[in-house]
Amino acid sequence: MPEGATLLGRSGIDGLFTDCVRRPVDGSARALPVVVLLGKRGSGKTWALKYLRGRCEGSEGIPYVFADCAAQRNRSVWQLSCELVDAFHAERWLGFGRLSFPRVTLARLAAEHLELDENHTPAQEELRKRLRAPFTQHVDPVVGLVANLLTSLSIPQWMISIVVWFVRFIAGSNRTVERLYRRGLQWYGVKFKSSENSGVAVLVELNRHFHRGDQKKLAERMLLEAFLDDLNDAFTRRRDFNCAVLLDNCEDLAGTGFLNLLAELRSCRPGSDPLVVVAASRIVPDLTELRSWIFPWEPDQSGALRVPNPEEVSYASWQKGQNTRGTGPASWWYPVHLRDLTVDELRQDYKLRHLHHPDFIYRFTGGHPWSAHRVHKLGPSGALADTLSETELRKIPAEFAKKEAAEYLLAGLSRALRTTLVRWSAARDIDVAAAALGDGGGNLRSELEKRLWLVSDNPLPKTTPGGPRLHPWLRRILLGELAEDAETWSRVHRRLRDSTQKDHPLDAAYHELACEELPPVVDYLAKQLGLMDADSWIQEFDAVTDAPTRASVETPIERHEKLVFERGPLDDGPRDQKTRVHDTLWSLVAARWIWSDQLGDPKVSLKDTIADGYARLADESRAGSARYRREARVYREMRPW
Repeated sequence: MPEGATLLGRSGIDGLFTDCVRRPVDGSARALPVVVLLGKRGSGKTWALKYLRGRCEGSEGIPYVFADCAAQRNRSVWQLSCELVDAFHAERWLGFGRLSFPRVTLARLAAEHLELDENHTPAQEELRKRLRAPFTQHVDPVVGLVANLLTSLSIPQWMISIVVWFVRFIAGSNRTVERLYRRGLQWYGVKFKSSENSGVAVLVELNRHFHRGDQKKLAERMLLEAFLDDLNDAFTRRRDFNCAVLLDNCEDLAGTGFLNLLAELRSCRPGSDPLVVVAASRIVPDLTELRSWIFPWEPDQSGALRVPNPEEVSYASWQKGQNTRGTGPASWWYPVHLRDLTVDELRQDYKLRHLHHPDFIYRFTGGHPWSAHRVHKLGPSGALADTLSETELRKIPAEFAKKEAAEYLLAGLSRALRTTLVRWSAARDIDVAAAALGDGGGNLRSELEKRLWLVSDNPLPKTTPGGPRLHPWLRRILLGELAEDAETWSRVHRRLRDSTQKDHPLDAAYHELACEELPPVVDYLAKQLGLMDADSWIQEFDAVTDAPTRASVETPIERHEKLVFERGPLDDGPRDQKTRVHDTLWSLVAARWIWSDQLGDPKVSLKDTIADGYARLADESRAGSARYRREARVYREMRPW
């Protein structure tokens, strides 16, 4: 962890971890949440876990384990649990020493051989033999040392033989097994209510569960119970900190299995365990009733809790929510949405002058952490940025979006779903896309939900559909793919225009503009100008002129002039007010449409053209003149990225 590293936009997670890992002043135990960091690919989930690992490494006594559930394919819950135990046992922790796991050791010894005999008595004898094995394999060296010692003391040979026989007898007796494993065997006999009150009998059952595929979860449950009670034994004296497990890529089967089993056990065990778990996933993991929480793209539901952002989390908040969710397994989850970074957070992170200003990076990537970082790192910094042409300013981020970002963010998506998703990107929300373009016979919506690529914060006018939308950065990447074929681009946008024409004319105008058809767009906005107040009209104007545009090799000024020229030559004679408004709107629509794409106008060359348009609109308006002049001032004072 680099010195001075911070959790930019994620500091609440640090505070929550501190709340959980530090025990109360009196050293007592308390209920602990299973924290699950949820973030789309590139959201910084692994960085957050590594930051917490750095916190543990620099602490004065937090036993911890960091594990990547995806590091090994087809790993079982049993294997993952054993790896966590081995990692805890391998270190001498400050204030704890080496943590011991006698119950887990018994379970592993019982399970590691083939299934025991069906007959109960021979099975128990075989298990006792296996439990003796770790000791009997060291008998010969010990016997040799004892014999040499006695010989050096001139002890008669017959006495040495008796001592050697006695040592071998003790090492091989059932009583020795019972004494060496007394605490663990008693625990198994009592915990699992053996009819014989025999821990050996319970371990025989564990062996059978382990080797029968349909019963292996029972063995894993017994192992995890043993793990938690072994940890509890380390806290019989006062401790300042709990233990911590940091699980990356917990969407893996071993990860979800471990977490589900932990939550299930906590919901039915008396008391509390000292294990703080922070897991992270780049998809919505298959955890029991996790989807009962309200996710970012979903509307509020009565009685349901919304997945919080990092700045909203705390132990007290989880505890309050748990009290309303009952005591079942789902009550232990504390999901945290790793949101995108804000423009202020990017400004804080990227303080030096650079080719791409933080405001530009934010509008280009939507604040997606990995993508914002990559765009920032790819370009030259300093005064060189001021000397580059618009074409050069476009090149680096455009190529990054087309190649590196597309492959990274869409990894694992089938070709069929990707083809459908590229078409869907033309629509503002996925409900409209699915209705107009079809879903390709796939489960695209559920895949987008699972990958956390949907958003619902809808800044658009109420006259637009309000369904979930693609993340703006993912949508930009997909629109780039759609734009590679001009015919497909036009066909898809026209189909969307036709599907929205009746009920959502604003969206129809949006798709008209995407096809570079300005006349119907100008007519629509001119009509709206006389039907609504200035604030509402500006909102509609922005919503329409945010329409996507295909990449152009022309400069913003050249492209604007070309679009204005398509209006046709102006008459030399006097023009009425309606015509003047039409002329103004034509130029204004063309300028803001180009400007709204950061790669279309990377130096904000058209800001004065837009400001002039608003000023002329103010002159021609009977109402709203002051509001249009304020909007003109906003663009006039806008600084280049």
